[in-house]
Amino acid sequence: MNINNSMQYNPAFGIKLNTKDVLEVTTLKILNNNGLNGVRDVILKLNPKSENRIGNKGFKGQAQIIGAKIMQKYPQIKLATEKINSHYTSDFKKSKHFQEMYKNILDTLGNEIDIVI
Repeated sequence: MNINNSMQYNPAFGIKLNTKDVLEVTTLKILNNNGLNGVRDVILKLNPKSENRIGNKGFKGQAQIIGAKIMQKYPQIKLATEKINSHYTSDFKKSKHFQEMYKNILDTLGNEIDIVI
């Protein structure tokens, strides 16, 4: 995994994805204000054949499969996913503790992740 935190040149060998969107796929929770758009982006970039499986259940099933593959290959993302799932509450946007923890995870992983599965 190539974590891009700096402006140095790092060639991408996989697909650059937004870290927030990847975490939405691995946690199976909507963490941002963009609905399923981030989840859809990750699924379609990592598995273009899944475009014909549109719908809430279709994307959830694909997210489970792709999220498991990502977590199996990248232990940092697996740890972040477990941490988010253990602290997640239904009113997470109001929880200051959750927001600080989520921000720390994003600062550690960076804004974009270069993924190959």
